[in-house]
Amino acid sequence: MRDETAKLFFIKKIFYLFAASLPSLVFALQFILQTNFFQSEQSYSTLEIIKWIFNVRPLIIYAYNSDMLLTTPFFFFLFILLLLRIVKRKKVSYNSVKTHFILLPLFLSLLLLFLIPEGSGAGMMSTRLIIVVYMFVLLFIIPMAMNIRFNSIIIVAVVLLHVGLLLKHLNGTIKKLDKHAQALYETSNKIDNNSIVLPVNLSDHWIELHLSNYLGADKPLIILENYEAGTGWFPVSWNVKEMPHVLLANHSSTEGIAWPSNIHSSKRMTIDDVVIFGNIEKLQMDKWNELRVILSDNFRLDYTSPDRYVWLYKRISD
Repeated sequence: MRDETAKLFFIKKIFYLFAASLPSLVFALQFILQTNFFQSEQSYSTLEIIKWIFNVRPLIIYAYNSDMLLTTPFFFFLFILLLLRIVKRKKVSYNSVKTHFILLPLFLSLLLLFLIPEGSGAGMMSTRLIIVVYMFVLLFIIPMAMNIRFNSIIIVAVVLLHVGLLLKHLNGTIKKLDKHAQALYETSNKIDNNSIVLPVNLSDHWIELHLSNYLGADKPLIILENYEAGTGWFPVSWNVKEMPHVLLANHSSTEGIAWPSNIHSSKRMTIDDVVIFGNIEKLQMDKWNELRVILSDNFRLDYTSPDRYVWLYKRISD
């Protein structure tokens, strides 16, 4: 009788949770049906996904090969906890309704991880789904871990690994990213208010894609780089219909760079500043030949950051 009462109570809780989440589910469905995503053929092999699971991919951020040395032990600690849970199942109501309820979304998310390609929908789907998988794994294992005799040892080991990983991120990457962000922020002091700025990203680090936005942290600038504004499904979008025809010197476009512009507009505006940041040696590549010519004929080098990470070119006035 107690088990039946517990089951009814649990089902009630699930029903209330579903009712509370129904409006957001309706909006999510509406968004999916009305949004045109950029489809991509990118996908990972089954072996690569399995490697992600063993290496605990959600904890790997900046450098896969070096981060995995600290993240892989997390998998084995979770696996040990899972084995201990199975061994202790008689003492912890292993066959409870709650346990089975967690297993359903866990297996579903795991199945989707192997079936849905990385490039589907908004992209990075494998990266997103493996986070969901590990979320349910933790929900399944951790409550039981509190009743295991050796849980304190495992907890201390996990905390030490986690702190080690955070320190590695801080000293190996975050401090360097902070210097680059500071360099771009300080470059804005050389740019006039309300200028139209074209960032050119030559960085070797994937996460620096949006670093140019620091130029406008404390200054009103029109920065022609905003991935979110160009996709169409974020809160902020470019108003292309009202946008002028934006030119780089007298060029509507150039190889290697795309900037928001309305080529059908009768109103024309010219880019005032070009900010190049990252590995400046890449500018000598063939793909940047046209940009080099435009800069040489129409712009002057006005500022270089002390670490030579940022190069500011100003348009030569007519």
